[in-house]
Amino acid sequence: MYNIKVVSKMIDVPAVTLRAWERRYDLKPSARTQGGHRLYSEQDIEALKWIKHQLEHEGLTISQAVVQLKQKQAKTSKSLPHQVPHQFTDIEEVLYQHLISFEGEKATETVESSFSLYRYDQIFMHVLVPLMHRIGHDWAAGRITVAQEHYATQFLIQRCYMMLHVFPTYPFLPSFLALCPQGEHHQVGLLLFTLFLRQKGVKVIYLGPNMPCEGLDEIIVKHHIQFVAMSLTISEYLPEALTTIETLQNQFKHLSFALGGHGFKHVDKIDQKWLVGEQTEEWEKWFESVLKRVEIK
Repeated sequence: MYNIKVVSKMIDVPAVTLRAWERRYDLKPSARTQGGHRLYSEQDIEALKWIKHQLEHEGLTISQAVVQLKQKQAKTSKSLPHQVPHQFTDIEEVLYQHLISFEGEKATETVESSFSLYRYDQIFMHVLVPLMHRIGHDWAAGRITVAQEHYATQFLIQRCYMMLHVFPTYPFLPSFLALCPQGEHHQVGLLLFTLFLRQKGVKVIYLGPNMPCEGLDEIIVKHHIQFVAMSLTISEYLPEALTTIETLQNQFKHLSFALGGHGFKHVDKIDQKWLVGEQTEEWEKWFESVLKRVEIK
């Protein structure tokens, strides 16, 4: 990953121009440091070089070049819809073996090395999400012990927490509040969905598990929240979840919800457009539908 000063010298484009492109045309870097400084990946740099070439040698305007870049990236993405590059599956396997062997330092080295080679969103989508699902499935199938599952899950949760504030946010996107209803302590699904939103540039206030309804109204008003993301694994706590939803609906007519987890399945009282699904492909479709419904200023 490279800072903006280095990238500016590498591609011979002033830093002020790179910032303007980011602000006006969404040519954003893959990540930011804890202090908010931009971090560009190799892929980011190649995209900027391509843009510069179109401007200098093809006679395109910046807006035309950006449109062509987005189309080019979309075609590349669609050509491999279900294919995860082998390097990501290799990283997942190495990380899995370290975690079930209780080798935290080696697991940390693997993650840090991955972040130095690939974008944060790539590691999240292609390594952390499938690994989290794999650990859960292997525990349910009896292939790993409870201790192994707990150790691996806690490690991944900690890494996810560290990533929550890495991605830049964009004020034109709707703001989210993320929580599990009172009594629900399973937060992995909520955390993964929150990271999915964050890597999209969405501002999310993450409250985590076992959250009562009291005090949510103040946060919604102060931070102009438009969506509440809620995860429910244990159906026993469905009454608490429905009470929270109904209470907030009555207070805030503009509010929408993003609901996920087994606990929300087959519930007649829930608007179907609020259900986000469990796979990242479903999240992508849901997020696209959100962008079509909300007013982006």
